Amino acid sequence: MSSQTKKKFLFELVANFPYSVGETYYEDELKVIENYFDSVFLVITDYNISNMGNPSVELSSKVVTCNPTTKINILEKFISFPLYFSPIVFKECLNIKNFLKQNISIISLKTMLDSYLRARRVYNEMDKIISKIDFKKSDVWLRSYWCTEYILALIWLKKKYPVIGVYSKMHAWDIYFERNKDSYLPFRKYIYDNCDKFFVISNQGKNYLMNKFPEYNFSKFTVCRLGVPNGFYKKSNKQKDKLILFSLAFISFVKRLELIIEALALIDDYEITWIHIGDGRQKDLSEIKKFAENKLKKKSNINYKFEGKLSKMQVINFLSNTNLDVLINTSQTEGLPVSMMEASSFGYPIIGTNVGGVSEILHNNKNGFLMNKNPTANEIAINIKKFASMNNEEFEYYRKSSFDIWKHDFDAEINYTHQLKLMNVIP
Repeated sequence: MSSQTKKKFLFELVANFPYSVGETYYEDELKVIENYFDSVFLVITDYNISNMGNPSVELSSKVVTCNPTTKINILEKFISFPLYFSPIVFKECLNIKNFLKQNISIISLKTMLDSYLRARRVYNEMDKIISKIDFKKSDVWLRSYWCTEYILALIWLKKKYPVIGVYSKMHAWDIYFERNKDSYLPFRKYIYDNCDKFFVISNQGKNYLMNKFPEYNFSKFTVCRLGVPNGFYKKSNKQKDKLILFSLAFISFVKRLELIIEALALIDDYEITWIHIGDGRQKDLSEIKKFAENKLKKKSNINYKFEGKLSKMQVINFLSNTNLDVLINTSQTEGLPVSMMEASSFGYPIIGTNVGGVSEILHNNKNGFLMNKNPTANEIAINIKKFASMNNEEFEYYRKSSFDIWKHDFDAEINYTHQLKLMNVIP
C-alpha cells in the first residue's frame, strides 16, 4: 500500500485544550491540521476532572481527546522509586551540571523526578492506543504543542513504533529557563537530541537558545510563527484629537495595566477611551479597578471600561463590531502575543513594549510604536498622544502596515500549512 493511500494519524500533546481559555488560540491551528489527517488525538496532559467542566471549544468528528492522569501521589512516588535509577535520570543529573552549567538543587531534583514519572504515565496511556494501530496501513506523527517533559513519552514511543517523527513547538516559558523554578527545565539535552524538529514561534526564542548553548547545533530548530485567521480590513472611524485604546490580556502584575492608567492620568488635551478585555484573579481585578478609579476619577477627558472575560469568538466579534483604534500592551514579559496578531488581522495599529518576540510583529514607526521594555508612564502617554493627534492619512499608513504585517507573517493558513510541510505531512 502506497504512502498516499495510508491513513494519517496525529497525536498532539496539549496542556488543557479544549477545556481552558489558556490554549484557545490552538483552535485556529487545529482547524488547519485536521484537514490533512484522518484522526487527531489530543493528549491532555494537565487534565483535571475536578475542575475542567465542559469543553470551551466544539471539536470536529476527526478529533479525539485522551485524558491520562498525570497527578502522582506520595504512595505512587514511593512505589515508583526503582524508576529513579533509570539511565535517563542518571544522565540528566550529569546534563544539569555539564550542559545546563547548573548545580543540582533540591528543587531541580524534585522537578526532574516528578517530570520523569509523569512522562512515564503519559507514555503508558498512549502506548495502549498506539499499539492498536496497523502501521502497515497507517502513518503516525507525534507532536507536542509545548516543549515539556511529556515529550519524553513521545521519544520512547518512537523507539518502540515506526512513527514518522517526533516534533515540538516552543513558545516562551518552555524556552526561557529563567521563567521556571530554580531556572530549570527538565531533560532539555535529551529532548533536544531526540526530537526530529522544533518549531520556535519567534526569532527571539531561537536566538536565546543559541546564545545560552553556543556549542549546541540548533539546525533542527526552525522559526515557525503562530497565526490567526483573516479578520478584515476595517474602515477607520477615528476622529481627530480622539482615540479609542484597547488592551487584551489576563489581568496580572506582569501585564502592568497600572502603567496604562498612569499614562492616561497625564493626558489633558485629547479625549481618550480605554477598554480592557480580560479578567484575572478577583484580588488583582479589584486592585486594578480601584487604582483606575483613584487615578482617573477627575479626568473628564478620559473614559475607561473593563469589559471582562470574553471567549475567543466573542473577542473576534468585539474586534469586528466595536469602534476601536489602537491596541496597547505594556507587558513585562511576552512570547509573541496572539492579541497583536488578532489586532493586526483587522488593521489595528499597536503600542507595545520591546519584550520577547514583540519586535517581530510591532515595527516601530510602521505599524505602531515600540517602547523599551520598561517604559515610564510619560513615554506611554507620549505615544498615545501621537496616535490621538494623527490626521486620517497618517493613521491610515499605520493601519495598512499593520494589516500587511499580519498577511505576510501571521496568516494562520500559510503558517500552519508550512509547518505540516516541514513534518512531511504534505508535499
